[in-house]
Amino acid sequence: ASELKVGIVTAFPPKSKSVFADPELLHQAFLNILLNALDAMPTGGTLTVGAEYRRNAAIVFFKDTGCGIPEAHKARVFDIFFSTKETGTGIGLSVVYRIVRAHGGAVTFESQVGQGTTFFVHLPYQPSAASRDLGRGPKLDRPAGRS
Repeated sequence: ASELKVGIVTAFPPKSKSVFADPELLHQAFLNILLNALDAMPTGGTLTVGAEYRRNAAIVFFKDTGCGIPEAHKARVFDIFFSTKETGTGIGLSVVYRIVRAHGGAVTFESQVGQGTTFFVHLPYQPSAASRDLGRGPKLDRPAGRS
């Protein structure tokens, strides 16, 4: 991030809470969000990563000061193969969506053109019926390149 002149700020509460999750899959989801945030700030900016703990879920957020998402693209952000980048495949955020949903969670975002975007990953503390089986079978295809 230093080559891109992106400052990184963390905003985590002093006490953490645990969620039931596959750490490899969440790592992939968070990495995809982070890479998109860096792509949105080609001339630099600030990336804030943090968490909030609500009654039934942890919310991990990623806030960038990048270019923002135009209104016309917001409805398609999680669509597979949708990309506005010349070199993008349009797979990253669709993978994020699938991973978070497989954990019984939700992913949302807020964005303003010219001001940046914040992605919110909502993860329940208690596993859902579907997420209890994570890691036990082929419920979720792993992203390419991962075994």
